[in-house]
Amino acid sequence: MKLSFEITEQDYIDFNMTHFDTSKTIRNSYRKSYISGAVLLFALPFVIPPPVEGYLILWRGLLWGSAVLWLLFYTKFLKNRFRQNILKMLREKDNSFLGQKELELREDGILTSSSASETLTAYSGINDIIEGPTGIYLYNSAFSAIMVPKRAFADERQKKEFIEFVKPRIVQKAMPAKKSLLDRLD
Repeated sequence: MKLSFEITEQDYIDFNMTHFDTSKTIRNSYRKSYISGAVLLFALPFVIPPPVEGYLILWRGLLWGSAVLWLLFYTKFLKNRFRQNILKMLREKDNSFLGQKELELREDGILTSSSASETLTAYSGINDIIEGPTGIYLYNSAFSAIMVPKRAFADERQKKEFIEFVKPRIVQKAMPAKKSLLDRLD
C-alpha cells in the first residue's frame, strides 16, 4: 500500500495533543498539578491570614473561588499553553519533517520518503499504534511517531486495511498508556 500526503503544522500539533492525552507520564504530571493547585488554593486561607484583618470570609471566598476556577479552566489553559509552545518550537527552526511525504508499506518495513530523505523503519521498530482524532500514529519511541493524517486515506476501509496490515507485523514492547488500536482491534 502506498500513500501520499502532506504533513502540516496542524498535523504536528494534533500529534502532540494526542500524545498529551495518551501519555501516562504527561497525564500523571497534569493530574498532580491539577490537584495540587486546587488543594493549595483551598488550604491557603487556613495557613495565611487575610491581608486585612476582619475580612476572613472574603479572603476564604476569594481563594476558594480561585480554586473552583482552577478546577474548571486549568485543563483548557494548560492545553492552550502546550499548543502555543509547540507552535513556537515549530517556528524556531527549519522543520524538514513537515511537507509532502510518501509512505509505502512493504514486507520488510515502512518506507517513508520526502524530497530530502528516505527512511525504512522495520516493523520491529514500531512500538504502538494510536489513532487520534485526525491521524494514525505509529510510535517508534516514547515521543516520536510516523504520522499519517486520516485525510491520506481514500476512505475508512483503506484506513482499516492499513492498520490491519501493520498490526500483526509489530511487536508491542511496552504497555500503552491508553488503549491503543492494537488492543481495540483484537
